[in-house]
Amino acid sequence: MEQAPVFVERQVVVDRSYDELAPVLANGVHRLGPWAADAYREGERITATLHAGDTPIARSVELRVTSLARSPRRTVLTVTWRATGRTSVLFPRMDAELILEPVDEGRSTLALRGSYDPPGGRVGSLADRAVLGRVAGASVDDFLGSVADWLADT
Repeated sequence: MEQAPVFVERQVVVDRSYDELAPVLANGVHRLGPWAADAYREGERITATLHAGDTPIARSVELRVTSLARSPRRTVLTVTWRATGRTSVLFPRMDAELILEPVDEGRSTLALRGSYDPPGGRVGSLADRAVLGRVAGASVDDFLGSVADWLADT
């Protein structure tokens, strides 16, 4: 039986206008990878504490931007986020969109909406519901926070 994908959606408000931030995000795509790696490592620490003591489970993450679409009211980066290394099969690949939209004249929202299939079939889905889903959410929160801080300070 095929398992249903897990959906993840988080958003933050950035106290800068969309018109200021859209070109910064579009031109700074290369900066996103290290923040994804840092957020994933934070998730690793959570997983390691819960499951493997101090042993890290995955070593690195790759964030690949596969498309960029800009309009006067919305910027969307389509991304794939996946673990790399010998233990990468323990972690799902997330397909997502990083979306920047205006809230009002001086504020914007930055959102990540994505999904992943927990590895390991039914057992993996149960583990995801019990614990690993929180790790994924914490990783996304850390990533969005880092990107939002960068955008606010640029």
